[in-house]
Amino acid sequence: MVVGAWEVIGAERNGKATETLNGAYFEFGDNGTMTSNYLGEDETSLFSVADAMIKQVRPDQSQIDFKVEKMAPDTMILETNIQTIPFRFVMRKIAAEDGSN
Repeated sequence: MVVGAWEVIGAERNGKATETLNGAYFEFGDNGTMTSNYLGEDETSLFSVADAMIKQVRPDQSQIDFKVEKMAPDTMILETNIQTIPFRFVMRKIAAEDGSN
């Protein structure tokens, strides 16, 4: 269910709403790779899903774990810590534009 493109429609940093993640996206491929710009630049990483966790392994081999707070066909909420700061991402699934679902 996580596979696909997701846009961040709301975010919290340290429990407070933040607009610094406006325009951020996550794109999860069915081949175990993800592309995202939530850290500032487009970056392609490996990811895996187990239980209610998404584990990202970045190109520098650092790892970021996302707790899946909510998963629905068109909505996903993820929580993580980035440099010890808690973040929460509210995302909406982006519909495929080419019609090849």
